[in-house]
Amino acid sequence: MGAAEALAVLGIALVLVRRRFPMACAVGLAALTGAAPSVALLTAVAAYTATRQMRTPRQRVG
Repeated sequence: MGAAEALAVLGIALVLVRRRFPMACAVGLAALTGAAPSVALLTAVAAYTATRQMRTPRQRVG
């Protein structure tokens, strides 16, 4: 297995666990994007998932 295939497998593995570990997945894919720019779309998906899962307190307008 070459380096490109190993990076592809790592990228797919990170996307598969993005719902369980959203921030770790986003950071890992962002680092992987530097080595393999073709992972940019996966990074965008992981970043979207991570931001949607963040819990922010909502203020009521009174």
